[in-house]
Order: sequence, then C-alpha cells, then structure tokens
Amino acid sequence: MFSKIIDEVKSSFLTNSNVYRETQCEDVIEVCYWLKLKNNHNSFNTYRVVVFRFLIWMKYRGIKLKSMTNRDVIDYYQFIQNPPESWCGSRRHFNHPEWRPFRSSLSKSSIKFNMQILRQLCSDLAQTGYIFKSPFPKITYSDTKELSIEKYLTLAEFNCMLNFITSLPEDSSSNRDFKIRIKWIIMLLIYTGARRSEVANAKMSDLIYKNNRLWFKVIGKGNKYGEIPILPELINHLNEYRESFGLPNINNRTALETDIPLVIRLVKNKYQAITAATIWNNIKKLCSMFAFEVNNQAFSDKLLHVSTHWFRHSSATFQVNAGVDIRVVQKNLRHSSIETTMQYQHIQQDNQHDETSSKFKI
Repeated sequence: MFSKIIDEVKSSFLTNSNVYRETQCEDVIEVCYWLKLKNNHNSFNTYRVVVFRFLIWMKYRGIKLKSMTNRDVIDYYQFIQNPPESWCGSRRHFNHPEWRPFRSSLSKSSIKFNMQILRQLCSDLAQTGYIFKSPFPKITYSDTKELSIEKYLTLAEFNCMLNFITSLPEDSSSNRDFKIRIKWIIMLLIYTGARRSEVANAKMSDLIYKNNRLWFKVIGKGNKYGEIPILPELINHLNEYRESFGLPNINNRTALETDIPLVIRLVKNKYQAITAATIWNNIKKLCSMFAFEVNNQAFSDKLLHVSTHWFRHSSATFQVNAGVDIRVVQKNLRHSSIETTMQYQHIQQDNQHDETSSKFKI
C-alpha cells in the first residue's frame, strides 16, 4: 500500500523540469504551481523532495491542505524526526522504483530546513486563497541549531586520500578517466569550498582574471552571485587537468570557452558537463575504494560516511586553521552569517589537550 501511495503522488512530478502532469489531486496541482516559481534548478530539486515527502505523508494520513491543523503540523514535525523503516531507503534517483522519502532520520538542521520550506509553502498558498489560513505561523520548534564540526577530514586524512588517488590504476581508459576526473573534483572542492551543484553547473568561462588574479564565478544558494579566489596551487592542478584534454594553460587560452564545462565528460569528442549526482557518486566511489584499503577501522568507517559536502566543511576548516581571516573565509564560502563560518573554528583535539595540559596549572 505504501509503495502505491508513493507512485500515485510521484506520477504528478517530472524529474527534469518544473512542469507538472495532469492529476486528480488538487493539492498536488497547487504544490506543482508553487514549485514552478522555483525557477532555479537546484532550488526546484531541493524543494521538490521536501514537499513530495510531505504530500506522501498527507495522503498516508488522509489529510488535505485545506483542512490541515496545527496539530497535524506538530505530528509531521515529530514524524520526520524518526520516520518508520519502511519510509527509508538507500540513495536512489527520483524515478527509481525503490526510491524512498528518507534515507534515515533527518538531522536537526535538516528538520528545521524542511519545516521552513513547508511554512513558506503554506504561507504562499494562504496568500493565493487556496487555503484559508496557514497552520504554521503559531508553531514554534525547539532549538535545532546543529554544528556539523565532525563532518570534515583532517589535513592528514586528506593527504592520505591524495596519495591513494595517485596510486589508482590507469590500466584502462575508464580507470584513467576516473583517476583524472576524481583528482580534479577533489582539488576543486577542497581549494574553493564550492558546492557540488556549483561545480557541476560551471564552465571554464566562469574562471576569470582580474588584476592578474584568477577567480571562480559561481551562482550559489538563492541565486546569490559570488567570486572565489583560485590559488596558484589549484591553477597548477587546473592546467594539468586541461592538458589531459588537449587544452592550453588557462592563462594562454584564446577563447571564452563558454562551451567547455569545468568538469568535462567527453562524449564522441564533444565536451559535456557532468551532473551534481555524478560528482556525488564519484566521491562515494572513491571513498568506498579508499575505505577498503585503509587499515585503521575508525578512519575506514569515517570514509564510508564522507559526502561531497564534507569537502566544503574541510575547506573552511583548513582555511581557518591556516590563519585566514574569518571574514575572508565567510566571503569565500559565501555564508550570509559570520556565525555559520565561525562553526569551522575547530581546534584539533590533540592540540587542545596538549595546550591545556602544558599551560593550565592550579
């Protein structure tokens, strides 16, 4: 029955655009109209997952948007903190028959994000007159602030990963292509702190020189424009990557290269972009391979949990630990709040312990 409910709601959504299909469910039609306003591709995909699982829960409970109450909102808030096992599954494409609304219980920050999106949905639907009143405004939630300070690699761990990449085989064209691509992706993520969607959408033309300094133009969350400095070390990796495709050094290019992706997939001698999902899968593949080779069980287990966003955390941590001004790190990461950036002011625990032990005497 649960799979049937998923299929009924899923049939109303397309996977690659913000177009909706015909459906008998009035709620789904209104939500699809609302999603169409999210013309940013990344926002659309993110919002779709949030509202889709909400619609599934509503259908499962026999609830309509027009009759939803504060009590229902609280019930859903409690539900996503610990969804049933039947609602959870491994990461799948949206169209996959075994796709499930959750992979596991949501983190506190994810719960807050989900509820914020649904609050906005109901607020907008109330303004259009589809529902009389949003059930969300008077609902308050416990403090969901969460520090993801453990979701990063130490510098030593990252260097071990680089050594592993260097040792990867090149005995076939596919192995060679993977080795070249994953090294470039890793270096790009760690040196820029960019999100995987930003990397997947980028072109070589997004690398621009200003006053003899190379910058990476990105359109991030909320369509916010930003520029990230490209360090000389990353330029070396960039030129090495470009050379593997027969492209000149970045400072010697003679064209804008608007048709060349920043991460290239060569298909019949034509440059094509890779997707954000491909970047995620490549990272998971690398970490799984590396975890199998690592002798340290704790590190091996850690590698199995690594995702692309860990490299954003790691980049921020490395910058802060290197002494880069926290305001500069904020600008590089394009955080709206300095408080977000300050979460990355980690102190290595060994150093923390040694420093305290050696100097704190009573």
